[in-house]
Amino acid sequence: MIHPDHDKSPLYSCPGPKTHQCRLIALDPVTVGILTEHRDRCGARAEACDTVLRSDGYVLCQRWTPASPFAPDSISRRFRRLTQRLGIQATIQSLRHFMGTMMLSAGTDLRTVAGRLGHADGGSTTLRVYTHFLPPPTATPNRC
Repeated sequence: MIHPDHDKSPLYSCPGPKTHQCRLIALDPVTVGILTEHRDRCGARAEACDTVLRSDGYVLCQRWTPASPFAPDSISRRFRRLTQRLGIQATIQSLRHFMGTMMLSAGTDLRTVAGRLGHADGGSTTLRVYTHFLPPPTATPNRC
């Protein structure tokens, strides 16, 4: 479930996929707008069916019950079918690696990147997994 955390806007909280602990994630205004439009469309559909949309429902959920999110495998299968249809070689994991690598190469600090990736070990996993994608530094440090 993604819902606004009004104390820390534009941060939103959702359960983590592995630990099921609540995570705060930053969403840009465009993404918030897309999700808001989606929820408004769902609300209009619910109203047309003489019902109301649950305020605690998931944004992406099973068609028959907003109390149950999509199973992760379901999302992966849909993504795989889409990439095959478009002729793109990508997985959700490769998009995650791309995001982590791009953030590091753009100079985003390690703690922020680790937080976005859900690494709670102070950045050591982030460094181990993502820095090998980065080019070596061009300058060597001066030695005295």
